[in-house]
Amino acid sequence: TECAELTMLLADSNQITKLPETLGNAKHMSLLHVERNLIERVPRSIGQLRALTDLYLGENALVELPATIGSCANLVRFSIYGNKQLNALPLEITLLKTLEMFDLPVARLRGREPAQACTRSPAIRAWLAHLQANGCCVR
Repeated sequence: TECAELTMLLADSNQITKLPETLGNAKHMSLLHVERNLIERVPRSIGQLRALTDLYLGENALVELPATIGSCANLVRFSIYGNKQLNALPLEITLLKTLEMFDLPVARLRGREPAQACTRSPAIRAWLAHLQANGCCVR
């Protein structure tokens, strides 16, 4: 709660198991980089980070993303690769329209489309296609 002016948090490979709900108090945060940790859930307050442009959550233990992720309307780079237990994306993620890079937790099968439960929703697949058509690198 005392880090309201925090603009960046770089904490890769630190055995972090959770992010505090008070994370949303860092209204000026533009970069959150917490890859290769043990995080299972992202706090709902993530949606309060309206200045966030870079969100790196790769190689954690995520089982879900909160619907509030859709409120991070200024996200440009978003990575959730390597979260093998993440089986679905919230529909609200389709509100993210400014993405230029999106790394999914999927394995590519010899040049074919990603085959993972989190991309099975027709709405999510349409959104991903729209992102790609507008120049977003979806991996």
